[in-house]
Amino acid sequence: MTNMGTLFDEWRVAVFSESTKSNKSQLILTMAVHYSPTLGSVSFPVYSISRNLDWVHVMAYDYCRPLQANHTGAHAALHDPLSDKNTDYGIGEWRASGLLASQLVLGLPYYGYAWKLVNPKDNDSGCTRSRFSHYARWILEL
Repeated sequence: MTNMGTLFDEWRVAVFSESTKSNKSQLILTMAVHYSPTLGSVSFPVYSISRNLDWVHVMAYDYCRPLQANHTGAHAALHDPLSDKNTDYGIGEWRASGLLASQLVLGLPYYGYAWKLVNPKDNDSGCTRSRFSHYARWILEL
């Protein structure tokens, strides 16, 4: 992701230049990002993002999807004390990495998932599922 920071630097210079030449307002630079500034073994260039982008849209969803695992889970958990896959953790990591709260826009899902449970009486988060329902399959096919 090293080159991403350079790209953002170059975009900001180009936006400033275009604005100066055209006597128009500067374009707004935004980006949709992973819920956390780290993605596997790499990290987003937060310093460059904070300098060059007006704001970022944090995709605070898809923490648990039907095609990923054979258990249920929170699709867009605000807080989960058992996992780092939650919005509270992700936003905290972006802030701790140096991004201002005023640059963060929380992206929320407009859809959800449903599962068929192996045991309908075992209906807590993390319980075993047999497959996802027709409703969820319909959502995935949109």
